[in-house]
Amino acid sequence: MRRILYIGIALLGLGLTAQAQSSAWYRTQLLRELSEANQLTLNQPKRDTTLRVGRCKGFPVVAEWQAGIVSHLGIELFDPELKKLAGKELCDFAERYLLEELSTESPEELERKRFDNGVRQSGSMELVIGQKELLFSINSPQTGMYELCWDSSEGKRLYTITLPANWELISGENKIEQENNLRGVLANYPIDESLPREPKISRLEKTTTKGIWIQKRGHYMIPQMASALYYREVKSDSESRFELLIDRKHAAESLINLLSVSALAKAYTVQISQQKYGFKAEEYTINLGRLVSYCLDCGCEPYIGIEQSDEQHIVATLLMVNQQWGYNHILQVSIDRDQIGKPGGVLKAKLNAFTPTHNLETLYYDDQIKKHSTAPKFTIK
Repeated sequence: MRRILYIGIALLGLGLTAQAQSSAWYRTQLLRELSEANQLTLNQPKRDTTLRVGRCKGFPVVAEWQAGIVSHLGIELFDPELKKLAGKELCDFAERYLLEELSTESPEELERKRFDNGVRQSGSMELVIGQKELLFSINSPQTGMYELCWDSSEGKRLYTITLPANWELISGENKIEQENNLRGVLANYPIDESLPREPKISRLEKTTTKGIWIQKRGHYMIPQMASALYYREVKSDSESRFELLIDRKHAAESLINLLSVSALAKAYTVQISQQKYGFKAEEYTINLGRLVSYCLDCGCEPYIGIEQSDEQHIVATLLMVNQQWGYNHILQVSIDRDQIGKPGGVLKAKLNAFTPTHNLETLYYDDQIKKHSTAPKFTIK
């Protein structure tokens, strides 16, 4: 996919900050380090906003506040409206990464960082910083790499950054920060209460159970990890309609629906044991709808495999796969059958968050599948 936009850097009149304080709160350690390296001391504005806060080697530095916290620092390349159109995550990365480059004094350290991050550059960043009437494009080929390109109005390529689809690199959050911040993000995350549009019958397939239909939405690497929704056929005199299935009798199918649709999940809570870096675990309980909404809003697709189904319990593996940013949330979910369809029903889940896609086998399946003799025997390479 390729997105091309005119930069036309108007920058919405971003102003300089006043005298700064040293008590700013930063979303990540990297932002704090960049602020200190450039001797930026930041006043918290009266409202969340974006402001110029100084210069680095002659180039303007921009800061963004969210909820009173410094959420972004970087060399000013885009106005906020263009970021919304082009994709804020990659625009923020480009600004922050250029600030990192300019803040690194040692050529040897700079080369090491580029090698470790897998970032390549061509052309000259000086040709695009502060320039107007440029063409900016983002290429996202199916190779796991992004390419950010700046062209002159005549079409001449001025500067290119190529980077891997690595969320830790793009977000500027390290693994520990990602894991530690997740609980707070989930605690008050808004629930999307809209239901999927009722599918046409041509999009459904009959199951072996009378009156139950399935809408298949693909699988992830292996058939056992599938994305699907299950519907009950409700007949009337004139026609049939289809409603999402939630009942104890069809517990496995109902659990798949719960883990895929936040409007259904909001009636349930989930007791999470989050497995964190350093063999630590954090226990907390949240509304299941918040978890599902958060994952879907971040671009994750749910893929679910049933590990165990008996008269008492259902155990499933849920992969929330974010192909755009190259990470997955891995959950082993269990529920008692009598909780299905019950107001205030409770699930339990073991969570490994922000797992790089290439780590799935070593981090999860090698450990978990061995523990569950009834689990489907598969390995993700």
